[in-house]
Amino acid sequence: YVTKEELEEHLGKLQELSLADGKITKEEKGKMDQVRKMMDDVFANADVDMDGKVDLWEVMAYILGRKKQPVEILLYDISKGMAAKLGPLLLGKSAEAIHTGVLVYGSEYWYGGRLFRSDPPCRKQFGEPLTSPWGIKLDRSEQKPELPVVRLGYTFVTHEEFVSWLQAEVKERYTGLHTYDLLTHSCNHFSNEVCNFLLGQGIPEKIFELQKTFLSGPIVALRPFLNRYLGGFADAQKGIDENFMAKDGDVEGGTSAEDLKDELLGSGDVVLVEGVDGIHGAVLATVLKEEKGKCEIKYFDPTEHRIETMKDVPVSKMKKTTKS
Repeated sequence: YVTKEELEEHLGKLQELSLADGKITKEEKGKMDQVRKMMDDVFANADVDMDGKVDLWEVMAYILGRKKQPVEILLYDISKGMAAKLGPLLLGKSAEAIHTGVLVYGSEYWYGGRLFRSDPPCRKQFGEPLTSPWGIKLDRSEQKPELPVVRLGYTFVTHEEFVSWLQAEVKERYTGLHTYDLLTHSCNHFSNEVCNFLLGQGIPEKIFELQKTFLSGPIVALRPFLNRYLGGFADAQKGIDENFMAKDGDVEGGTSAEDLKDELLGSGDVVLVEGVDGIHGAVLATVLKEEKGKCEIKYFDPTEHRIETMKDVPVSKMKKTTKS
């Protein structure tokens, strides 16, 4: 490898040699300016790992016409306030639900029941990108300076190679609402795969915090709601481009948290039910009917993965969360 300082030193020596006769000709100056420009171009476009050095692999990639492309992550609060609203009750702390999209080649690539390529940011779907998640102010995008992003690095992979990889290795596994799962197969898992392919490293572990939170405790009751919301973009069946990805700007925003609750569990008071025989752990339920201290409820069974109803549930086993 060689550093920019070492090349600057060599250029200085060449200049000294040119001054041996007391002057530098116009032709000699032109050649040195050309070499300096080439040096600047190499470090600007070939130093893919940004270590201030260029090695043989980077130089060869540059000679073959490859230029480093920035790879960045856009973050959104996908919960639309749902996790923030229920998080303190279920966990004793706030829970910020993060959606990620990979910003590369000037477009945003993301997963929501199918693969999408959008003109960033995805305001219609997820609102404004987060500027200070976890209390940390994000950098501005190199590609779209008006957007706050997590900068991950650079890739030499061409757009054509990237699309071919998506088609051959990824698209089939990330198509259909049934494929979406917050814990095992989400937008963040897609972003992680993309970044590993482009950079050889995944997205920051902090982004998977919500998934880890859902693995334990009563907050697992929210899983079907977020799965339905986050994987529901596939239902739209919007137009696709020549790469079988959704066309830019085609996708509208997802269903609201309240609409999802009504769709899955019906209208009524929302309660947290825990400690009842026949119910596995804690569940989020809707009260269908209440009489003499007992209720009929509708809830999602996280073990059986289906909507169930139960009668004669004691009110004492319920903790009210919201009123619809």
